[in-house]
Amino acid sequence: REGSGARDRERLREAEQAGAGTVPAARFRELRVLYELTEAVARAADLGEIYELALDGLTEAVQVDRASLLLFDPDGVIRFKAWRGLSAEYRAAMEGHSPWPQDARDPQPLLVPDVLNDTSLGPSLDVILREGIRAIAFIPLVYDGALLGKFMVYYDEPHVFSEDEVRLARTVASHIAFAIGRKRAEERLRASEETQAFLAEAGEVLSSSLDYRASLAAVARLVVRSFADWCIVYVVEEDGMAHRVAGEHRDPAYAEVLKEYMVQPLTLAPGSPAADVMRSRESVLLPTVDDAMIRAAAGDDEAQVARLRKLGAQSAILAPMVARGRTLGAFTLVSTRPDRRYTESDLRVAEDLARRAAFAVDNARLYQQALLANQAKSDFLAVMSHELRTPLTAIMGYAELIRNGVLGEVNESQAWHLERLLVSARHLLQLIDEILVFTRAEAGREQVRSERVDLAKVASDVGRRIEPLAREKGLEFSVQVPEQPVLVELDRGKVRQVLMSLLTNAVKFTSRGAVELKAELEDGQAVFQVRDTGPGIPPEHIEDIFDPFWQAEQATTRTQGGAGLGLSLARRLARLLGGDISVESTPGVGSTFTVRVPAPRAA
Repeated sequence: REGSGARDRERLREAEQAGAGTVPAARFRELRVLYELTEAVARAADLGEIYELALDGLTEAVQVDRASLLLFDPDGVIRFKAWRGLSAEYRAAMEGHSPWPQDARDPQPLLVPDVLNDTSLGPSLDVILREGIRAIAFIPLVYDGALLGKFMVYYDEPHVFSEDEVRLARTVASHIAFAIGRKRAEERLRASEETQAFLAEAGEVLSSSLDYRASLAAVARLVVRSFADWCIVYVVEEDGMAHRVAGEHRDPAYAEVLKEYMVQPLTLAPGSPAADVMRSRESVLLPTVDDAMIRAAAGDDEAQVARLRKLGAQSAILAPMVARGRTLGAFTLVSTRPDRRYTESDLRVAEDLARRAAFAVDNARLYQQALLANQAKSDFLAVMSHELRTPLTAIMGYAELIRNGVLGEVNESQAWHLERLLVSARHLLQLIDEILVFTRAEAGREQVRSERVDLAKVASDVGRRIEPLAREKGLEFSVQVPEQPVLVELDRGKVRQVLMSLLTNAVKFTSRGAVELKAELEDGQAVFQVRDTGPGIPPEHIEDIFDPFWQAEQATTRTQGGAGLGLSLARRLARLLGGDISVESTPGVGSTFTVRVPAPRAA
């Protein structure tokens, strides 16, 4: 309840005064100290505040002027976290000393009534005496069965510890250990949530672009915002060298120094920590960084050594970027703060980040390789199509000369065979033209050239070219167009190519029944519909039919010929014109392809 804490403290003081003479006043004081300590640590914002409150409560409870609090760090070394009345010399000498191992179970207080009579202090005795200490109490801090560290209480004279003093010190220690354990759990939970958010954001950045250098630079900025004081990202390029492609420092004042350090690429020869990590593909955790490591990282280049010393390094993590069994680079994360030393949990985060970065780099490179391969394929198809078109044109020309009797009289049988030859040649020429247009469209070299055309005439002209093919297969063929001219702005050639592809496809796959072409202007769009009574298309293949080289009959012995480019080319051209093609189909009944492209009316 609001204000209840102040009222409760007042009641404790009243009870302390009222109890004088019947209950020892010291007992009331103890209760008040414990109550106020518990209340204060519950409100503490962080562990540092809890440490200070702990010493305040302990020194008041046992009525001493000097005390200290030491806790085990993640690396297993016990270190001072708070102290009262102790010199720097004493703290440096006693840090790291614990009467119990970190994995001790049920450790008990260790009391030294007179340090001169205790042989266990060893070499530390001289430092203790110079500090003016004659008696010490070691009080363990235990939470959930684990030893967190210790309280140390100091006396200037030999001291006999009473049971009440020991009991009170242990009670205070119990309260403080609980507060520290709970706060650490809260911070671990918060750190875990922050880590997941960090990795999610890094993954989003890495997947947002196929320019992996820009993505890695953005991730480096993200890393120094929450995980490191500075970092460098290495990428192994085609020259076999590890190039420093991204780097960031938390302090902008060091940006130029980092930039100078990153200029030189790194060979993968043994010696450099980063090179060793990339060769072994094993991460390295460096809880502490010494000058020998700095020299190794700089390759004994004095200028680089000086730059690394300026940048600073207290702790570091090196994590390789590996994808599909290949080393693509590495992350180097550095902390410059003595109180921020990396742990195994930090290493796991860095490894996760490096894995995500590796997949991003690998995907970007695969995409570039695919683009190059696709360009090579398009260039090959364009060259071959052009080379095939030249002799085919000559064949068709000479065949027409012979059929027309220019080279001599041709009988009826010869004329029939020559016509079949020309039909086949025209079909081959159409396939070649499809490939040429497809390669130009895929390479982005196809351009829209609008002109003033009659919508009805465009559809009728295409119908006249397709009708003989339909009649030859015994199919009914019809063209429905507006009776009056409909003048619009269109790319005549591309619309004709779209309709030729759709109608040729309809005739090819329709064995009996009819094929119909309908054209009209609707809401500023030219709308063309091609209906057939063919086999129809299963719903799961509606989108597949627009993939290049795909046909419903995928076997090598398929009955229908063609390159499988017609529908893919038709959709590409329709979308190039600002429109699209949709399909409605019922297996066993037939299909309707609808083309819609913008067609503003012409003046």
